[in-house]
Amino acid sequence: MHFTGDSQGIALYRYNLNGERIDNITDWGLQQFNDHYQSGKGDSNSHAATTKEDIFHYTNAVLHHPAYRKKCEINLKREFPRIPFYDDFPQWVK
Repeated sequence: MHFTGDSQGIALYRYNLNGERIDNITDWGLQQFNDHYQSGKGDSNSHAATTKEDIFHYTNAVLHHPAYRKKCEINLKREFPRIPFYDDFPQWVK
């Protein structure tokens, strides 16, 4: 059987030697999303404050979307993926 030999997985958390959980999404990354989508600013186009878990789900949705995979096919073979800021963030998270 062949389970994970040629694939990569990215977890929401990692753990250090003491068993302490560490977020794989940095505070800087969270700030980038909040700044871009103006989360929690109260205007009609914003939504509730973005969480690191929201970013995790958004990223997985983008990475698995056929249009993204086709558009970035060559780059995805050579380097770590770059995640764009698409419209309708809550829909991607959902």
